[in-house]
Amino acid sequence: MTNEALDLAVLKADYEGSALTIDAIIDKHPIARRTLYVLIRRHGWKQRHPRRVDRLNLVERLLTMVERQILRLEEMMDKNETDESAVLSKLSLTLDRLFTLKLAAEAPSGAASSELMDEIRRKVAKRIASLNGH
Repeated sequence: MTNEALDLAVLKADYEGSALTIDAIIDKHPIARRTLYVLIRRHGWKQRHPRRVDRLNLVERLLTMVERQILRLEEMMDKNETDESAVLSKLSLTLDRLFTLKLAAEAPSGAASSELMDEIRRKVAKRIASLNGH
């Protein structure tokens, strides 16, 4: 079946209605799976299963990226290639935001939250002190 012979309104209804599986849709409208996905994107149809973001995973990934940036910063400081005060200021703001997001994602209660924040503050202070020691 060519694209001209496709009834896009029916195809869209079948897809967005979710009563049929993807396999059933491509059997009913003999098209390739890839063609269906191209049509979905091209025409902006509502996706069945939008990507779900795991906040805690995202925060962990961002923390890893910040750690890499800190390592690069340490290398640049050894070579006197940067003004570390500006970079440290930006990194500390970023870390503060990331820890806030991480705490919100983990949602610990009361005393546990306070203990976790104290531990995070100690780690950040120790890291900044080690950077200032260069």
